[in-house]
Amino acid sequence: MSLELRETSNRGPESLPTISGMGVVYNSPSEKLPWVETYAEGCFPNLMEEDVLANVDHDNSRILGRSRNSTVRMEKRANGIYFEIEPPDTTYARDVIARIKRGDVAGLSAGFLVHDDEWLFENETTRRIIKRATLLEIAVATIPAYPDTNVALRALDAHRSKDRDKRNRELALMEKKYVRT
Repeated sequence: MSLELRETSNRGPESLPTISGMGVVYNSPSEKLPWVETYAEGCFPNLMEEDVLANVDHDNSRILGRSRNSTVRMEKRANGIYFEIEPPDTTYARDVIARIKRGDVAGLSAGFLVHDDEWLFENETTRRIIKRATLLEIAVATIPAYPDTNVALRALDAHRSKDRDKRNRELALMEKKYVRT
């Protein structure tokens, strides 16, 4: 699963980048939880009707968006569920973006309510297959359960962010140079 940041054309140049990526990958095993878990294809059948939150490390005091107000958009794909998150202009959202840029954030994690699952007991490993569930949240996670997740910045965002930072530094220098107290 990948997570990226990018600016969208309908947002202002000073807005935060859009966080996007595959939040759920079907048939991809989790880390041992103490069991290994996978999402069956189509396990979130009512996804488009659900109000899915996006947050930081499953902390609902740090909401990045929600599908009900279109700050989280979801798309079902053959291999999983793709998300776009329009984060608010808050200190914690800026912190998350900085952590993604530095590579400190390891990926995504999903919070869900299981309606149907299957447990398999194979040798020393217990496996759980999520067959049907309600997706409640997608979290930008420091330690995700699914190792296939990763985070990155899209090149355009990184470029715009660097340009904005450079422009702000130049303005600050000009202000220092021309403003005498």
